[in-house]
Amino acid sequence: MIRSKVGYDSVTLVIILSAIVGTNNLGVGKQIHVAALKSGLDSVLLVANRLINMYSKARCVQCAIEVFNHMKEVDLVSWNSMISCCAQSGSEEESVNLFIGLLRDGLRPDQFTIASILRACSSLQEGLHLSKQVHVHALKTGIAADRFVSTALVDVYSRSGKMEEAEALLENKVKFNLASWNALMFGYIKSNDSHKALQLMRRIHNGGNSVDKITLATVAKATSCLVALVPGKQIHAYIIKTGYSKDLYVNSSILDMYIKCGDMGSAHTVFNDIPSPDNVAWTTLISGCLENGDEGRSVSIYRQMRQSGVPPDEYTLATLVKAASCLTALEQGKQIHADAIKLE
Repeated sequence: MIRSKVGYDSVTLVIILSAIVGTNNLGVGKQIHVAALKSGLDSVLLVANRLINMYSKARCVQCAIEVFNHMKEVDLVSWNSMISCCAQSGSEEESVNLFIGLLRDGLRPDQFTIASILRACSSLQEGLHLSKQVHVHALKTGIAADRFVSTALVDVYSRSGKMEEAEALLENKVKFNLASWNALMFGYIKSNDSHKALQLMRRIHNGGNSVDKITLATVAKATSCLVALVPGKQIHAYIIKTGYSKDLYVNSSILDMYIKCGDMGSAHTVFNDIPSPDNVAWTTLISGCLENGDEGRSVSIYRQMRQSGVPPDEYTLATLVKAASCLTALEQGKQIHADAIKLE
């Protein structure tokens, strides 16, 4: 359209940028950005906001910041997009600075602002203190009950080990929200209280509520931490029943559970049922063989991994070096060394 010199306006660019977000084609997005600059349409608020959103989804934080900094006019959507972009891309401190800027600009945060800034706080060293201030603000403005905000609050308190606060938030909710329960379950595991994670799973099941792959992978992790084979097998059966047995994320957690429990026969069965094992699944099995005293098989599985075309990472090779040293296998050690050099 641009090459044929057909006219376009801000609405055209907004529609195209929205479509690009679905395809995650950053190259085309940048071409549209150039067209917006040349036509002067980048100064239109809706176009600029779509550009920020497009760069945010592509994890191109610096590009989003540049668009934001050159905007003559910003609204709450602009601030929210930038805060969310930085929170999701590891720039948590910048998210906090943007939140402060939003407040200084006289704007009132909505549920999306609060949920995003809480996400940023959960990754900061001083995040708990900041989260409590944000929590108070959410209570004062009446949006603490919003499902996005309440889930973010449960998550940030759980990650900080403040399980009583997280539990209180969950108990006060009338409507079931799986994301909040998942966050609390993760918090129990992080706080070395995996028994409570299993109890929470029973409550979800007994209440007739549906689960997702995050729930199942998390509860499988709980059984791994407890080295509890019987509950682990029950969770595995439930996964098969609910149709998640082919999900890579869930299967990797079940694989780890069997390895931690020393049931390598079941671990190999689970691994063989994974349609396309990734680096994590291969490395988990290799490490599991080593942990359970089968160094020879760990090296054999590594060969299968290489034949399948999945490249190893540093952790894979470190595991293999240990296996080769246990076997005093010089040739295998040399091959692993060569693979390590290729990674550099």
